[in-house]
Amino acid sequence: MASKTKTGDFSSYRLEGNPVETTPIIGNLINNELGAYILERLNSKFKGTRLAYPPNEMPQEGQPIKFSNFPRILDINQELRQLPDINIRPLTAREAVTYFNAKTKEGKLVIPERDKTYADTISVLIAPKEGRNEAHENRIMGILGISRLEEPLVVNGLGVAPADNGDGFIFEETDGITTEPYQAILELAKSKGVAVRQSLEQSGLRRLFRNQGRLSARDDRLLIAKGSGRVQVIQDPKDPRTDLELVDRVLQEVRRGFTK
Repeated sequence: MASKTKTGDFSSYRLEGNPVETTPIIGNLINNELGAYILERLNSKFKGTRLAYPPNEMPQEGQPIKFSNFPRILDINQELRQLPDINIRPLTAREAVTYFNAKTKEGKLVIPERDKTYADTISVLIAPKEGRNEAHENRIMGILGISRLEEPLVVNGLGVAPADNGDGFIFEETDGITTEPYQAILELAKSKGVAVRQSLEQSGLRRLFRNQGRLSARDDRLLIAKGSGRVQVIQDPKDPRTDLELVDRVLQEVRRGFTK
């Protein structure tokens, strides 16, 4: 079992994955020092809710973190963002589409296990027509400061917080929220040769995730999690912020913050 830490000491952490020629690395978040820390934080925050990982969903040491779902990936994104200058985060729907068919110089797909797994992004689709997850959609629109939608909208980077409701969470505002028209994602997917599975209704709130060999925009089950799910993250190794000495200094600050 991976050792747990409350210090956030990940100074030697490097993401295992496949490099994209233009610099990013995309890989699965593993249950190692960093993964164990993230899981411990998530389970502590959402203890007693459906977001916490039960024992049968916890990965073995050195294995990929599985059972991805939308609120879990949002919280993982929040936790990673609180480790400054590590520069590792889950993908947006736009990034998933951009690198969907990308290959390394050796001809290997950049996205690990692409055709055998699914991976949630930090993107969600909200539509003008009412549908399932109405309370969650209204919450998002309140965060965005809008009262009505003219077209389907993609929202990236929401936060999640524990809540005493049927789902065990509510969405919350972060400083990393961005939006773009859903049509822009469809056009990008077409240009990249990526199939998109859509709902005929185009209503309510639906998660945007890579589902094996396509992008899915039809599933409104926010909490469903399966063993084929992966937590896929992206890192730019050429970013000067990933310099080991700088990362070590940053994590020293994180460690001191935890012990105060």
